[in-house]
Amino acid sequence: MALSTVEKLGAGCFLSWSPDGTTYQELENALTIGDTGSEGAFVESTPIKKTTRTYIPDMQTPPQTQATFNHQPGVTAYKAFIDAAKARQTVKLKKTYTTGDEAVIDAVLNGYKVNEPEGSGTVKSTVSWQQSGDEVWSVTSTTP
Repeated sequence: MALSTVEKLGAGCFLSWSPDGTTYQELENALTIGDTGSEGAFVESTPIKKTTRTYIPDMQTPPQTQATFNHQPGVTAYKAFIDAAKARQTVKLKKTYTTGDEAVIDAVLNGYKVNEPEGSGTVKSTVSWQQSGDEVWSVTSTTP
């Protein structure tokens, strides 16, 4: 699949996971897939002589983020993923975008919760993680 040159909807993106990066299982009940990438802070580097502050870039910090799911504990891939989150394991996540690219990250899972139910909505859950290190971007071979 070629990289998109036009705007695309988020609908159609998907999240997959793997305990070790060999075989990925799609999490079909994902409602959101979390942020990907890194942002850096800034370090002031103003010499004493200057009257306007100057800055240099600091180290990059990958996001601490989460994904929301329709809570379906009978779905095998999802059940294994929430078990990994409860055990606070580090896993591989693959995020496939409708724009033709995908990112693979190391995710340090750190919790799982069932969100407060609402009368007219589905029962949802949230898994939280910290991206560890740089993400690896590629052109997807899968059509979302």
